Amino acid sequence: MLKITICDDDVKAADQLRWEVVSFFRSEGVEDLNVSVFNSPVQMLRELNGERRDIYLLDVLMPGMNGIELGHRLRAAGDEGLIIYLTSSTEYALESYDVSAFQYLTKPVESEKLHDVLRRAVSITQEERLRGVIVRSNSGDAFLPFSQLTYAELKNRSVCYYTSDGRVIQGMTIRSAFRDACAELLRDRRFTIVGASWCVNLSLITSIDKSAVNFKGGGCLAPSRRAVEELRTKWLEYWLES
Repeated sequence: MLKITICDDDVKAADQLRWEVVSFFRSEGVEDLNVSVFNSPVQMLRELNGERRDIYLLDVLMPGMNGIELGHRLRAAGDEGLIIYLTSSTEYALESYDVSAFQYLTKPVESEKLHDVLRRAVSITQEERLRGVIVRSNSGDAFLPFSQLTYAELKNRSVCYYTSDGRVIQGMTIRSAFRDACAELLRDRRFTIVGASWCVNLSLITSIDKSAVNFKGGGCLAPSRRAVEELRTKWLEYWLES
């Protein structure tokens, strides 16, 4: 399912945009679609409650919390959904790059331009869903998308994979070094080795305190203090480079 969220304090504009988005995707043959509409950033954050969406269509100039601040809140929570800003002002165009916005469009947006941006956004989203690792286990093979894989851990000569929805999949016994067993993960810049037995997904970390690393979905690791500090540096570098 393709999940899209619209946030605009102008009720009429938000409803019109929803109609435009739904009509476009239906014309493209996309039926498995969920489009949610909110009229304030606070309402959106409260009702989504950490649920990730594939694409966000956000107004910039909104009372209380503007769209750029909303984007920062999403990124701080580890949300990598594509953000498309639609606004009547170009004032915040440069700031939109701070949240790695996919596109900044000025209103009124021509339908053809919006459709082109949506096509490209969906293409990227679909490519992302295909990026992952196949884990071989005693119960069979399982495909784990990188967008859901929080970390891998070496346990008793096998690698256990933990996901953001609470699943734990234990792979087969390995005969190579842990780093070599995680080679497919490490080819993706989101993953890095921590200590001797963890490979973590930087994009799914929600917070790092003095002694623990917390992930989307509630997962938690407690490496050594030195490892935590090294990971904190890598985490910050990841988001700066993003």
